[in-house]
Amino acid sequence: MKRKPLNVWMAAGLFAVLYALVFKTILTAWINPKGNAFTFLEYSILIGEVLFSLGSLYIALLIINKFLPKLLLGFRYGIILLLSSVIFVTIFLPYWVLFVRSFIHGLPTDRSAYALEAWSRILTLHLPISIISIISLYNHQAHKKNYNYLEYKRHLLKLSLKIYNSRLIRIFFLIV
Repeated sequence: MKRKPLNVWMAAGLFAVLYALVFKTILTAWINPKGNAFTFLEYSILIGEVLFSLGSLYIALLIINKFLPKLLLGFRYGIILLLSSVIFVTIFLPYWVLFVRSFIHGLPTDRSAYALEAWSRILTLHLPISIISIISLYNHQAHKKNYNYLEYKRHLLKLSLKIYNSRLIRIFFLIV
């Protein structure tokens, strides 16, 4: 029986929420072992950010599948990745800036709490969701085109090289 795409997104959302909660708890205990446990509101905000990120990607998928023709299959997934990149960069740009600067220059004494928060957001939200999105989208595309395993890995490698060599990434790091 063929699985529905919604089941894949539900599984990805559940995994992202659980990953974020567990990793955030471990990271907080490691940074601040003396206490100050997270409140229900802080956990709710964290879950809301995860679901918002996944929901925005899912809405982009629905819109592109509805308005673009079937012939542009590979192009559609490229647009989805572009939209998701725009969402991550615009909404979470302050966290990325702090993350990169703290990684290069070390943690500043006056803003160490913000930098550590940026690290926790990047590690618990952005990277796992990006990885899940890329793998699930390319898995869907590989299934439609009947790729074998080596071709599937080759396409993932080509995608990562395109992202690494893109002008937007270079401009972003020049700005930061």
